[in-house]
Amino acid sequence: MHSEMLKCSKKMSGGKVDFIIDNIVLVSLALGSAGVLVWPSISKRINKVRELSALEVVQIMNRGKTVIVDIRLEAEFKKGHLIGSKNIPEGSLDERIGELEKFKTKNLVLVGTSNAKAIVSLMYLRKKGFADINILSGGLNAWQQANLPMEKTE
Repeated sequence: MHSEMLKCSKKMSGGKVDFIIDNIVLVSLALGSAGVLVWPSISKRINKVRELSALEVVQIMNRGKTVIVDIRLEAEFKKGHLIGSKNIPEGSLDERIGELEKFKTKNLVLVGTSNAKAIVSLMYLRKKGFADINILSGGLNAWQQANLPMEKTE
């Protein structure tokens, strides 16, 4: 009876391995998908990204010494943005970094369409010596959902 249990056990564990080998593409796809879903959370923790809600952004704006940097494309920015925000699209940060140099001692809040793009911009700005950088969690959509004021430019 003991030998029968061992054979059964070997068949079961061998069956799992056979399944993985037979379905390596599906298994790889499942593991890759899980990684893509988990990576943003891991990245935020590793890079110590501080996300603020729309109401928290309002609070720090009211205290002063805060610069809102909208990293969306200019066309999107013109359709509507946070009052007083400065538009420097993510793709132009390198060439327009000089416009932000005078704000190195201030708190920057990055506003984008997605947190992923804002994190990339945050990491770039940190490398350039900016220390106090936050992200508007949920981007402009969160601001609009909170029904907070915006302005348009022509």
